[in-house]
Amino acid sequence: MNWFQSIYQSIKNTMDKARPPFPSIPTLLLICEASKRSGISASSLASNVIRRMVEIGIPTGANPDGSPNLINAFIRVFSEEIVKEFKDNAQIECASQSGTNILPFSIKGILK
Repeated sequence: MNWFQSIYQSIKNTMDKARPPFPSIPTLLLICEASKRSGISASSLASNVIRRMVEIGIPTGANPDGSPNLINAFIRVFSEEIVKEFKDNAQIECASQSGTNILPFSIKGILK
């Protein structure tokens, strides 16, 4: 009977370490919240970063000789690539309610 208790205790310890399922969010709340979000935008990301550069003393206007500011161009291209990477390669992990599926799984999603 000792071997049975050992197996039982091992399974119980494993189950105790498992993370609880994510609480379900009411559908109506998800719909209302989704309508407020505009989605990921490279131009919005770039403009927010460039706007904040002034806070730390980095000039954002044209260079003294009149040439374009290459830092701004770099931030724009960098932001576009970050957003592209999210949109092309993001994976969304989800969990089902306990009892419906005991196996872990992943699902691919499309970011808006």
